[in-house]
Amino acid sequence: MAFLLDTHAFLWFVSADKQLPASVKDKIEDINQSCFLSVASLWEITIKNQIGKLDLEISLPDLFNFADRNQIEIVPIT
Repeated sequence: MAFLLDTHAFLWFVSADKQLPASVKDKIEDINQSCFLSVASLWEITIKNQIGKLDLEISLPDLFNFADRNQIEIVPIT
């Protein structure tokens, strides 16, 4: 089964936030499951960070690298 992460789930995963249920974390970490993130979520994160509505503890380039390292595929808008 494939999973499409929403923005909150992705940010909670990145920050190891306890609000992300363990069952969801396990699915994201399972390399046998396809996991996707819309580029729109990255746009949202970038915009909110730039206008001060989101304080990231990770740089934006590192956020993209994090997704790549965790085999989370970025889905373009087509």
